[in-house]
Amino acid sequence: TEKLVISDFDPLQRKNWYVTKKGIYYRAKSKQKQGIQFYDFTTSQTDLVIADIPKQGNQFTLSRDNAKILFSRQHIAKTDIVLARKK
Repeated sequence: TEKLVISDFDPLQRKNWYVTKKGIYYRAKSKQKQGIQFYDFTTSQTDLVIADIPKQGNQFTLSRDNAKILFSRQHIAKTDIVLARKK
């Protein structure tokens, strides 16, 4: 049996989502929810984990313990990798 769990997934971000034991991290296509979202398997709720910051890239990854999110951020002619703690 199939069950729709995320209806606002951005298809342009099809490579930018991660499944963990507790849920799914992804980018929503909604302009009101800009940033990285988390869908919780237990509660079936979605929360904004980290809001987009200026010049943030679309790609992100999680630390091994899922406590931190790493993403890219562009500066004029270079790109940095930034480590951010989840809320």
